[in-house]
Amino acid sequence: MLARELGARGITVNAVLPGLVETEGPPEELRPHRSDEWRSHKISHILLRIWQASSLAGLPDRRFVPLVA
Repeated sequence: MLARELGARGITVNAVLPGLVETEGPPEELRPHRSDEWRSHKISHILLRIWQASSLAGLPDRRFVPLVA
């Protein structure tokens, strides 16, 4: 959506949203909602997996990705 809106103005948007990404962010005690039960629910009902930030860091960069309308 961003690429479509901003592309007309010559602005390139590179974005990846694979789903939920766990990062080093706040300590676990500040994230009580991320229990094993919460993770299981997210994976079984919404996601194929929960990504780790390090998994995404190695994805290939592309200068241009064509939009499919």
